[in-house]
Amino acid sequence: MTLTQSGGSFTASCNKCSGWRNHTIVHTETTTWHEVIDEESGSSISGGDEYRMLRCLGCDSVSVQHINHFSETDETTESRYPPASLRRKPSWMTNLFQRPRNVVDVLEEIYVAFENESYRLCGIGIRALIEDIMTQKVGEKGSLGKNVDAFIGDGFVAQHASADFKTRVIELGNASMHRGHRPTRTDIEVLLDIVENLVASIYIHPSQLKNLSPIPPRSKGT
Repeated sequence: MTLTQSGGSFTASCNKCSGWRNHTIVHTETTTWHEVIDEESGSSISGGDEYRMLRCLGCDSVSVQHINHFSETDETTESRYPPASLRRKPSWMTNLFQRPRNVVDVLEEIYVAFENESYRLCGIGIRALIEDIMTQKVGEKGSLGKNVDAFIGDGFVAQHASADFKTRVIELGNASMHRGHRPTRTDIEVLLDIVENLVASIYIHPSQLKNLSPIPPRSKGT
């Protein structure tokens, strides 16, 4: 993503701030090369790489920008690490005291696949994560279908949404895993919305409710 200079700072996307912020260049390393192609005519090619360590002036997070130039194409390519995030993670992902470690580890890998447009891997990962959550909550019932039925029967999925949960959420993961189906980015965004809400409702919201400030009792007659 292109950086734009403004005064002594640069404007760039920041994953932590989730928006465009001013950045400063902390350090720069530059390498160049030059190769003579024809000594008689003097024709040659050249190129170079510039690596910039950037610090966000909004949150102090650090990223690296790589700029590459090649004389033959007269083009400059640019990349960032970590790459610009395509999706903002839920706020509870950063709460070490609330988040379930095993679930979050899998989610983190799904987000990496999503950022790299590996949507088939996302579908497989989401399917595996949901199955893991189901067996944690209802145990292993002998087959995926029985696990899903028990999971729905115990109230972890609303009854009105149970048919779509079976035929769309679970089946998309099955198709990605066993039939070579490649979901679209929109498909994965919808599934991530669902799985994030599922994780929050099962693991996060119950502990958050326990930490609510005391509620005053009702007075008599109210």
